[in-house]
Amino acid sequence: MNKSICISIFLILYSLTLSAQKISLHGGINFANMDISGVDEGEFSTQTKSKVGGQMGMRIAFPVYKSLFIETGLTASTKGYKIHESYNFFGYETEVNSRLNAYYLELPLNIKGVLNVGKINIYGAFGPYFAMGIYGNYRTKSTFDGETEVLKGDVSWGTSADDELKRPDGGINFGAGMEYKRLVVGIVYSHGLLNISNVGEIKNRVFSVTVGCKLGKME
Repeated sequence: MNKSICISIFLILYSLTLSAQKISLHGGINFANMDISGVDEGEFSTQTKSKVGGQMGMRIAFPVYKSLFIETGLTASTKGYKIHESYNFFGYETEVNSRLNAYYLELPLNIKGVLNVGKINIYGAFGPYFAMGIYGNYRTKSTFDGETEVLKGDVSWGTSADDELKRPDGGINFGAGMEYKRLVVGIVYSHGLLNISNVGEIKNRVFSVTVGCKLGKME
């Protein structure tokens, strides 16, 4: 079923590119975290920190009115979090290092406004996004009284209490950046609104720095 969804999204985007006037490819760095609450400590730690990941994809923009565009596309994006905790447990030094990587295909639908300043275009964009989790893994390294244990595996996706994460994710994007000839540089903050947990509340938070290249004929 996941293959069918991916193929359908690809065909829709391919057909849209035939009529789009602005197409670009982009890649970038993600600083991802998860906002966690109401989750048992045995399942997740709430003291999470941002982890570095990546993203790459395609954007297509459709003119609406003068310098106003509707922008969409498809992005492969890494989300998740990391944990580093060190404490003394009844006289024993304890250290925990954990990392969760969640890989998504993401479809944004942004309203984009462009302001021309000399040879540079400054833009701002916001709108909803929908994403689908396609793969995930975790690794936890625990050291207790000098003994180390490593636990790793793949994320279990689904909607039952035994599953770790739900596949669907959605939220709001806020972005800004500049365009110079074919070069596009931007920043994006993605604020997840959907709960992706089955046992509490977990929402994605991602800050991204991207660099892209416009394709096609220049105006």
